[in-house]
Amino acid sequence: MRELMQSLCVEKFGTVRVAQWNSYADKEPWLAVEVKKLNGRPWLWIDDHIASPSRLEFLGLAAENCIRVCPEGPNELIELKKILESRLERLSGSELSSST
Repeated sequence: MRELMQSLCVEKFGTVRVAQWNSYADKEPWLAVEVKKLNGRPWLWIDDHIASPSRLEFLGLAAENCIRVCPEGPNELIELKKILESRLERLSGSELSSST
């Protein structure tokens, strides 16, 4: 996943950071804190467990920046690549939503 993100996003958005969730008890509140530290810079959350829209709203996380993937799909990286390319095309000239 890191390589896919680097190849698609690094030119447009710069550094790509991939969080290692296994060391966090609860990733959603951690993500909300980290997104605030980005000061409006673009971000994406790609995971097989994305919170509900109401939970995302409660945490101040933009749902359009969250992409749910299947962890076991044989073609999941191909599907993710299509989703990311579509998002990047739609966002050309603008940045991903920032949360406040």
